[in-house]
Amino acid sequence: MNPRGAQFSAAGVLWVADSSNSRLQTFGRAGITFDGTMGQRGKGAEDFGTPTDVECVEADEDLLVASEGGTVTSGLRPDLIVVDANHHRLQIFEEGRGPLVCGGRGDGIGELNFPVSVAWHDAWTI
Repeated sequence: MNPRGAQFSAAGVLWVADSSNSRLQTFGRAGITFDGTMGQRGKGAEDFGTPTDVECVEADEDLLVASEGGTVTSGLRPDLIVVDANHHRLQIFEEGRGPLVCGGRGDGIGELNFPVSVAWHDAWTI
C-alpha cells in the first residue's frame, strides 16, 4: 500500500487513495478495521491509474461545473471525488450512479495534466 491521500467521511469511514495498487481502500469506524476496496488498474469507469487524493463530500446541493459560459449545475450531488493522476482526470461519485469523469490530458480548458489534489468548496464547486 502506498497511500497518497486520505479522508474521513461524515459516517466515520476512512477512505485511502492507495496509489501503487490503483485503488481506494476503506477502513471502518471501529479503528483500523479493513472494510473493502474500490477500483482496479485500468481506464474505465471506477478504474484508476494512480489515485493520489480522495475528497469525501456531504453535498446538499448540486455540484457546479465550470464552463466557457460560466458555471452550470451538473445535477449531481457527489459523495466522493477521486483524483486519478496518471489518467489526468477526476472521478466524481454519487451513490446509485456511475461516476462522472472530468478532465483528460492537456493544458486547455477542462483538461488536466497529472492532477495531485482536490478540495471541495462551500459554494458546491471543485
